[in-house]
Amino acid sequence: MPANKKHLTRSPWQRLAKLIAGFVGGYCITQLLFMLILKFAAPTETLITLQYAGFAVWVTLFLVVYLVENGYKILALYALLCAVLYSLINLI
Repeated sequence: MPANKKHLTRSPWQRLAKLIAGFVGGYCITQLLFMLILKFAAPTETLITLQYAGFAVWVTLFLVVYLVENGYKILALYALLCAVLYSLINLI
């Protein structure tokens, strides 16, 4: 059974914004979050665990993008989150 057309995104720019936010933004947030965690934890013990958990976090962030109606807003939110995490890493 095909999807209901009223729930699908019609604009190719919205779809592109969601794809970029999910793929690139989700990956950046995942890596920056785990860099922040590694600042507080011992890197040798936690690095292997974070490699496996990183995929789960990235996929979750990738799927969350498609729950939001506006792709530009989620792209801006992910960029803001990346900037905050990056500044936290550099401040600590």
